Amino acid sequence: MPIVKKKAESMAAETKPAAKRTAAKKPAEKSAAARTPRKAAAPKVQLYIQYGGKERTEAELVEAVKAACGVTVKTMELYVKPEDGAVYYVVNGTESGKVEL
Repeated sequence: MPIVKKKAESMAAETKPAAKRTAAKKPAEKSAAARTPRKAAAPKVQLYIQYGGKERTEAELVEAVKAACGVTVKTMELYVKPEDGAVYYVVNGTESGKVEL
């Protein structure tokens, strides 16, 4: 019977160190910031309107509309119609008009 006792002792000795090793390898908990997926940054856009040999940028159109409407701008919608040679706008949902290109 001593052989069975030796096998049981050796098996118990082998499993104890393994249990200690797995307990030591627990992954650290991730912080809330690490678990939150990052949003991609919005790309920088440059808009150019080209028609009839002329070119206008978005910034030029926005400045022209600001000068034409004469109110503090919170929101602005621009509708470019090259065939009319104009930019139609709606500012703050109430003010509307037209600026020649």
